[in-house]
Amino acid sequence: MSWDYRGIDVTKNTQVIDFSMRKQPVQQRSKALVAALLDATARLLVTIGYIAITTNKVAEKAGVGIGSLYEYFPNKESLVAALIERNSMEIVKEIQLGMEQALQKPHEEALRFWLEKMVDALDERRDEVRVVIFEVPFLRQMPLLETMPKTLMNVAFSAHKRANDRVQFTYPKAAVYHLTSMVSAAIINMVVHPPQHIPREILLDELAELILRAMEGEVKTTG
Repeated sequence: MSWDYRGIDVTKNTQVIDFSMRKQPVQQRSKALVAALLDATARLLVTIGYIAITTNKVAEKAGVGIGSLYEYFPNKESLVAALIERNSMEIVKEIQLGMEQALQKPHEEALRFWLEKMVDALDERRDEVRVVIFEVPFLRQMPLLETMPKTLMNVAFSAHKRANDRVQFTYPKAAVYHLTSMVSAAIINMVVHPPQHIPREILLDELAELILRAMEGEVKTTG
């Protein structure tokens, strides 16, 4: 057996799932329809969970006919996959914006600020993120699971290059890879499993301090 990070035996279901939409919306009206279907999918994920979702329930929640849904989505898996894709792209945009703002701040303050923006981006969708991680069985099969880490790596590496006058790594790509992996895991855990007796501000302060301390032996700072 092979177990994933959620403790689920991923060898039990190796069926290939079609995540693709039947077609992409072009006109404003069709874009609004697809957005309404994805919004309805998000609400149902949170209220009834992944297993209970059906295409009929999504269409009813969105206030559209089932035929209109099937014009764009062949099954509920493609609906959920499109929702995950949409949320992921929105999160990346918010992280990139946070990076732009952070680079205008002093070094230590910039890191803490950026971490908070990353947490905020996930926390806005906390309930959806939790359901996706623990209930969606095909998450590991999605192409996004391969492209998303690369996208985050590119964002982080871009931040490093633009802050090169303040921070220099001996092996930049390796350092950025490790920091991105560790920070992503810490932030997801902070949002999905927040400790009851530790305020978020303290968690962020300590995470920023841990990163700065980890960098001290490998990083030269100037200024």
